[in-house]
Amino acid sequence: MGKSTAKTLWPMLCSDKLGKNVYIVGIFNGCSKPEDSDEFLKFFIEEAKNFVNNGITILKTHYDVIIDGIICDAPAKAYILGVKCHSGYSSCTKCEIVGQMKKCVCFPGGISTLREDAKFNEFAYSDEDKKKIIKKKSSLSKIPKLGLVSQVPLDPMHLVFLGVCRKLFLIWLFARLSCKLPAYVINRISAAMITLADYIPYEFARKPRSFKDIKFFKATEWRQILLYIGIIVLKDNVSPAIYNHFVVLHVAISIFSNPLMCKYNSWIDYGEKLLCMFVPTFQKLYGRRYVSHNVHGLYHLANDVRRYGELDTFSAFRFENFIGRIKNLIHNGNRPLQQISRRLTEIENRKSKEFYMCNDNIPIFKQQHHTGPVADQPTDVLQYKVGIFDTFKINCDDDKNSYVYVNHQHIVKVLNIVCNNKDYCIVGKKLDILGPVYTQPLSSSQLGINVVQKNDSASPECWKIDDITTKVLILPYKQVKVVFPILHTLRNKKE
Repeated sequence: MGKSTAKTLWPMLCSDKLGKNVYIVGIFNGCSKPEDSDEFLKFFIEEAKNFVNNGITILKTHYDVIIDGIICDAPAKAYILGVKCHSGYSSCTKCEIVGQMKKCVCFPGGISTLREDAKFNEFAYSDEDKKKIIKKKSSLSKIPKLGLVSQVPLDPMHLVFLGVCRKLFLIWLFARLSCKLPAYVINRISAAMITLADYIPYEFARKPRSFKDIKFFKATEWRQILLYIGIIVLKDNVSPAIYNHFVVLHVAISIFSNPLMCKYNSWIDYGEKLLCMFVPTFQKLYGRRYVSHNVHGLYHLANDVRRYGELDTFSAFRFENFIGRIKNLIHNGNRPLQQISRRLTEIENRKSKEFYMCNDNIPIFKQQHHTGPVADQPTDVLQYKVGIFDTFKINCDDDKNSYVYVNHQHIVKVLNIVCNNKDYCIVGKKLDILGPVYTQPLSSSQLGINVVQKNDSASPECWKIDDITTKVLILPYKQVKVVFPILHTLRNKKE
């Protein structure tokens, strides 16, 4: 709850499958983590069993209820499932691999025999020796239709971004290996990071900062580095082997973060193939001791994508964000649970949508003006400078917030937003696409990542608002620009 108190909050949160709304199931308050996970989960399990067995009736309409999955990081998973923590020899909840001791427990090798829900629920993996994972039988096994292997996915926030991506950079900066970067290279990359901060649009909660603060980087910063700016700042600053290895991870996670690509098994299979290349190469480059629980977990990520869809659907990002909202409801350390309960009652009474992150998906247009351009539209149309959509915001007067992808193929600099008889359109100029940023393991153009340049002589054109695919991040690289589709702003879920 704060640095000046030992009191802690341990919330249980739930979300609908689309992930747009998060709600509180229960909160434990104490001076430490609750000792007994069964006691912590007791009331939740009782209610869950009732809802799954009997469903729920609202306004005379009956609904079936299922628990689609349980999302948590490795320590929390070990706590609620009663299994060994991530530092244990048999800590992988997806397969029966047994770790090795190389100064710390590591997991060289590939995938072992996959675990099964039935065996897990029947306590078949009990802790008889170091090859077993279960320490005690979890009370979650009492919930019907819940598989404690298949329906407890690996959390991408902690596994990929705070796990593998962070580990790579810490190795490059601090490890006593030949791949450690010289100080002048680290300073050059840090300077590039700081320079790129001026090009970061609204949709990113944090801007790039120096590697002096690397130990304080948040998960959103690591996601930003892996999916976007790492491709720019590492190019020409690390060896080709290290850069190409990083690109393999970047491509795989970009595929798994794209809801359009995750609709196709061929793309998921390709992403899985890349991760199965990444892990053995990681071992060759950095040594067996660095193949941690998280690095091994990359082998199993594709199966969770097949079950749940893109990474955002089963990551902890939305729950971590909501915890911040909960903390803001507490004004002092006295009786925090009562304070939260009262504030939530007040929010429910005034039907506040902002707290629960509800969204009507209706665009809002602001800053009306009359200065054009309007392309082929009548001169008397309504004109706006700002458009606020469900996942992004366009500002025609702000260069870093005015680029979009249209119809999955054209990169457009938005110059104006017009309304003609309630039909909203954007007016803008297309950028010239010069080619991909990288060509291995595939052409970056297949991910929508391209080198571009402005064409000042191009005439303004008009597109419907519904033609916008996603907002674009545009970053400088040498004498050109590189564009990245901002994956969490994808609007059009159909091709």
